[in-house]
Amino acid sequence: MKYSIFHVEGGIGKNILATAVVSSVKSTDPERNIIVVTAWPQVWFNNPNVYQIYPIGQAANFYKNFVKEKDTKIFRIDPYHTEDYILNKKHLIDIWCDLVGAQNNGVGPKLFFSPLELQSIQAKILNGVTKPIFLLHANGGGVGPHSRPYSWYRDLPLQNAVDVVEYFKNDFHIYQLGYEDQTKIPGTNPLKLDTREVLATPLFCRKRLLIDSFSQHAARAFGQKSVVCWIGNKPEVLGYDFHVNLNPNVEPVYDTLHSSYLDDADIGGNPIQFPYDRLKIFDSNEIINNLVSIP
Repeated sequence: MKYSIFHVEGGIGKNILATAVVSSVKSTDPERNIIVVTAWPQVWFNNPNVYQIYPIGQAANFYKNFVKEKDTKIFRIDPYHTEDYILNKKHLIDIWCDLVGAQNNGVGPKLFFSPLELQSIQAKILNGVTKPIFLLHANGGGVGPHSRPYSWYRDLPLQNAVDVVEYFKNDFHIYQLGYEDQTKIPGTNPLKLDTREVLATPLFCRKRLLIDSFSQHAARAFGQKSVVCWIGNKPEVLGYDFHVNLNPNVEPVYDTLHSSYLDDADIGGNPIQFPYDRLKIFDSNEIINNLVSIP
């Protein structure tokens, strides 16, 4: 058998985006069986383009079975380290496809769930809910001693989030995605699901206000148009024209590039790099009007 080993280092969103790259790899070289090595195998369950999935660090007999004296291609390349990504020259899917020698087939990211899975997830999300559902994902990032509960570089400012929740809270049941140490916005409800279940959440929500995190990739994978707010990262590189992509309505004031290397700022949101002279950097009415306009 012929194999392609596709190694993904990064978070859930990067893995969802990578499903588009793997689809293109399979289209370009359909005879090879693709093995995905990842920290987030949940993203890849049921994917018809994937032969096997291995969690990073759990690859017993992997070399013997798939590498030694085998007809194998190995794609362990991080597109984040390329000039095209750092200089915002291309979309990440195109950059990654170039690196692995595949033609972007334009399919985009896809997630695959069985009908029974979706039925079970829907039951959890709709349990006791009588209003249409609004999904708010205002904070990304991770957990751990070096994480910050708020990253100005990609999170929605609290002041804007509060405005949006105040507008919609009477007509919608608002679920807020986030970790326990992140700010809870009054009028929202916590969403307690496992990783696989959270991936499917955009399917069951009438409105979606998201940031550049895994949720905007998941929404695109399911064809659920959303409003996505961007600050540091660029929708032309990491987003999708399918969504309504919004940028801050204020310009940077401070020159905070004194501590920057290849990127303008730390995605973790180091406060010393905050370049604005106010905290509320989006037009809340613009966010609300675009949310209203999505059926």
